[in-house]
Amino acid sequence: MARKRWLAFLALFVVTPALAQVMVPVQKIEPVRTVPVARAPDLAVESNSDLATKTMTLEEARARISKLVKEKRAANQKLTEALARIDEMTKPGGSLVRAYCSDKYTSRNTAGAEQKCERYTCNQVSGLCNQSATSGSMCAPGFHWEADRCVTLEEARH
Repeated sequence: MARKRWLAFLALFVVTPALAQVMVPVQKIEPVRTVPVARAPDLAVESNSDLATKTMTLEEARARISKLVKEKRAANQKLTEALARIDEMTKPGGSLVRAYCSDKYTSRNTAGAEQKCERYTCNQVSGLCNQSATSGSMCAPGFHWEADRCVTLEEARH
């Protein structure tokens, strides 16, 4: 009885897989076509036997990382300060809003407000419209200088 089991075991696990391999039809394999590729020019590689100049120790790498982190923190601090300064220069009522002359007859500030100077020119030093005149060159076109002020011809006649 043990012999029959042994033969059945051999038939099941040894002979059957061997027969399956023999009975499988052989598949026809197409040959692979190769395409010629242009050869790249030879690249010259520098040989340097002193590898110590190309590598760093773990301690050196940690020191370099620490230095870079400190530099990043300093740069971020400068950026934060610059953004706060820009905000103060550009928001209406900001403490750093500055006036400037956008042209000879217009005053503008860094917050975006604009004022036409009407009778006078814009003062290049303050960036504000002049409120009086010491010469005719401080009067806008169509106005004439008279007694420290710019007036129209009609106002000058009265």
